[in-house]
Amino acid sequence: MADKDQDGKLELSIRILGNELIAIKMEVNDFKMKWLVVGIGALVGLGYAVSSFGPGLMNTFGGM
Repeated sequence: MADKDQDGKLELSIRILGNELIAIKMEVNDFKMKWLVVGIGALVGLGYAVSSFGPGLMNTFGGM
């Protein structure tokens, strides 16, 4: 009987540990996704700025 209790506790401990690892992985993925979105937004904004102001700046500074 003691062995069954120990096996049950071990199985429960493994499940809890597995759930914690999954939760940590999800948090890391959320963090990566937020920075991915920020990075894409920055690239789009930079592209817009260059396409909008680039030609004018080239004319202003003589097309160095």
